[in-house]
Amino acid sequence: MNNTVKRTAYKITALAVTAILTLGIFKSMPANAAEVSNTVKFFSSAPKIDGKVSEEEWGEPVFTVKEGEPNINIIKKDNVSLEDFTADIYLGYDSTHIYIAAVAEYENHVNETIKSGDIWNGDCLQTQISATAGTKRNEFNFACNSVTGKSMADAPQCAGTFSMQGGEGKDYIITRDGNKTVYEIAIGIEQVSKDVKELTSGMELPFSLAFHQNGGAFLEYCDGIVAKKDITLAGQIVLGEGSGNSKGSAVNSSDKSNQENTESNTSQTGLILLIIGIAAVAIIIIVVVIVIVLKRGNDEE
Repeated sequence: MNNTVKRTAYKITALAVTAILTLGIFKSMPANAAEVSNTVKFFSSAPKIDGKVSEEEWGEPVFTVKEGEPNINIIKKDNVSLEDFTADIYLGYDSTHIYIAAVAEYENHVNETIKSGDIWNGDCLQTQISATAGTKRNEFNFACNSVTGKSMADAPQCAGTFSMQGGEGKDYIITRDGNKTVYEIAIGIEQVSKDVKELTSGMELPFSLAFHQNGGAFLEYCDGIVAKKDITLAGQIVLGEGSGNSKGSAVNSSDKSNQENTESNTSQTGLILLIIGIAAVAIIIIVVVIVIVLKRGNDEE
């Protein structure tokens, strides 16, 4: 009888401990990438695609890609350091285009690719975007050739025929100066949807991006590009009010969204901590009961 009680006690204790550990792991899990949202500003005047990014033209950065920043996935070899990598991301739109700019700083830039279809093998920016929710995805890769300085682009997936042109005043330009790589990109609506003809305020567009470092690393904002090609894993950008937005509205709206996410996460964390506390008390009670039962069993012997 005593051995049976002991075995039962051990099983109960093991199950209780497992439950606590599971709750602890759940608590540490990050928010789903699809819940990450940034509201981006409307451009009454389209930014010039010239390789020069300024806050006067683009507003303030919407988010930063850097190891340790929120919503950034790191995929790298053990011997690769990303301490020197940082990239400020600017976003905006008008009725016909999504505008993306990035100012990335890092030590060594290597992309000697000649074929545009292979530019993802070197230092580059990759992004996925859709004009509607669902599983249809469009992926675009952009890079600056480290030998020739040529701006290069490729679209492994896009609506219709990929027709973006590189160069100053065109659809994209990528420049490298010192330790800084600048991307300026204008993606036309026809490249991301065959059905949507106009971008309007309030639209929610699945969106994520990633930087590839030639040394063997990716820094991915949200998900769905590197490990798995899946637009449903992306975050989203919400198109802001149609006109009259003040400079930095993208960041201000983003801060509001981040604040809401933080409040939601804080509430969830509080609930999880409460559950963990209750479970801990339950374990203590169970252990006390087990000790009493075992003691009585020993006394009877």
